[in-house]
Amino acid sequence: MVAKRPQDRPEWAEVLKILSDPAMEPAATRHPAIVEAISSALAKHQEQEKQNLESARKARETERQRLLYSHSCKALLERLRPAVEQFNREFQLGKIEVGEEYGMTYYHLPTAKTIQVNFFAPSRTGIRIRGGVIVGGGWIGLNAGRSANLVLLRESDDDLYGHWVVCEIKLMALTNPQRIIGQFGITAQTVQPFGFNESFFYDQIRYVQGGLHVFTYDVVDNVEDYFASLIADGCK
Repeated sequence: MVAKRPQDRPEWAEVLKILSDPAMEPAATRHPAIVEAISSALAKHQEQEKQNLESARKARETERQRLLYSHSCKALLERLRPAVEQFNREFQLGKIEVGEEYGMTYYHLPTAKTIQVNFFAPSRTGIRIRGGVIVGGGWIGLNAGRSANLVLLRESDDDLYGHWVVCEIKLMALTNPQRIIGQFGITAQTVQPFGFNESFFYDQIRYVQGGLHVFTYDVVDNVEDYFASLIADGCK
């Protein structure tokens, strides 16, 4: 009512209506642009909340898969323990000493040779072999000796932990070894059969399904037998 410009003052009907009901607030002006801004901000907030929930879900699933994979890796090492215990129980002139360093497990033989086992980061590859999908891998072998890849296969979504197999890689008979040195992590000191390091494992293990390639792949189902054979080789 005290606005200097008469057109800015409320009509008498509005003044009387407010005076007759003091609890009623004057009607606020709603600018269309502000209404649009609020609608846009609300939609953006809801979309951000949706993304946050999806990110949290993915993080929980990733952590769940990490824990399952970690369990599978530890379970495999436990399966290797009986061979070590048998050797240490029956051989009186030395023991296999087991150690861990930088995420790798070492089996130091009395002959000064060492078997090494390490696991790679898990990956949902979609690569199917032997009725299962490759979801993880690793490396097992003698220092300056033969080696192979560990391959974790999951047969279905209900197969939470999967099962491990061994895969030995060799050069095809017609392949010139000199042309391969420096590629795929292979050096002049690489002994066949061998296993790929983590940098090349997931890219190259897909060829175990078949197809023309410079390598041959031999899958061994019994990891314990393979480990025992490494001990035997290391003691020669």
